[in-house]
Amino acid sequence: MAREYCYKFQKIKPVILFIYEYRCYICGLQNSRNHVHHWNENPGDNGALNLIVLCSVHHKMIHGKIVISEMNYTPAQAHLLWLLDKFWEVVG
Repeated sequence: MAREYCYKFQKIKPVILFIYEYRCYICGLQNSRNHVHHWNENPGDNGALNLIVLCSVHHKMIHGKIVISEMNYTPAQAHLLWLLDKFWEVVG
């Protein structure tokens, strides 16, 4: 499982950063060093809709049990994330 997780996450991570324009989901800080976080805290769930971009400050806060109750996507983001999941079903 660990190898499959690592492979998919490393392949999908730059695409997630691109879709979110490298912007933190919470504060909007745009930085190429921002992190990709598993929204549901399950590192085995690499579905595109489960991955969000966070700056280092908010990533620490999230792991400190600050909760994002629901995700909001722009229509374009939602469509690209859905396409990414469909693509991964085919090539994964």
